[in-house]
Order: sequence, then structure tokens, then C-alpha cells
Amino acid sequence: MLYERSIGCVGIIKDWLTLAYRTSLKAAAESVSIDHLERTAPPADKAWRQLEEASLGERRLSARTEARTRLRIALGLEEPPTNGASGVSQLSEPTTPAVPVQRRRPPARNRRRPGERRPVRDPAYTSGTGSQPLTESPV
Repeated sequence: MLYERSIGCVGIIKDWLTLAYRTSLKAAAESVSIDHLERTAPPADKAWRQLEEASLGERRLSARTEARTRLRIALGLEEPPTNGASGVSQLSEPTTPAVPVQRRRPPARNRRRPGERRPVRDPAYTSGTGSQPLTESPV
């Protein structure tokens, strides 16, 4: 009965048990009984509407997740599943163009502050076109 009327949602069952507990306190009962739970149970039609809304929300979320996965595969950010366990490859969407999958390294964490130069030496006394060092003229 608890699962049936709460459709498995913890929030619904929490509210229901709190209401049943308050009812038992008002009746000066020593514990919450099945009778208290039955009297305070959410109506079956309300549970049905909540189940429909939850199912619709799950379908919408699943569709968004699958679309995001297809996009990431097409852009080469993810590799397509090889074992066929994912439902993404079995969708009736148009096939994605063949894009070579390249593994990208995550960017290295930058430990410098913005605007701080890297700790490397600039080539000194060189011209912009050649690699021969320029000699300083005595002053």
C-alpha cells in the first residue's frame, strides 16, 4: 500500500507518514497503525496523475540525454559505444557524419595568475627573422 500510493517517491511517502503520525498523536495512540495509514493515504487518482507526470518527465529527460550523447559523438568528444549496450546507437535518428574520433587531453591546470608570464626565457639578442644572435655595439 505504501508503494502503491507513493509511487515510490520518498517525498510523497514522507509527507504521508508525517500526516499519519500526527493523526495517531491526536488519537492518543501508542503507535501508527494500518488504520492511520489508510485514513491518511493519498487518493488513488492523485497517485495515478503523479505517476503519469513522473513518466513524462523521465521520457523527456531520457530524450535530452540521448540527444546530447549523439551530439558529443558527432563532434568527436565521446567515442561511440562498442558493445551495443547503449540505446543511443539504436535510435531512429539520422546517422551522424563520419567524424574521426580524437582523444583530447584535459587542459593542464594553470597555476599562474591571469597575466603572469610563463617561466621560460625569451631568446635574447635575436632578430625577428633569423636565429643568429645580434651583437651589441659598444656605447
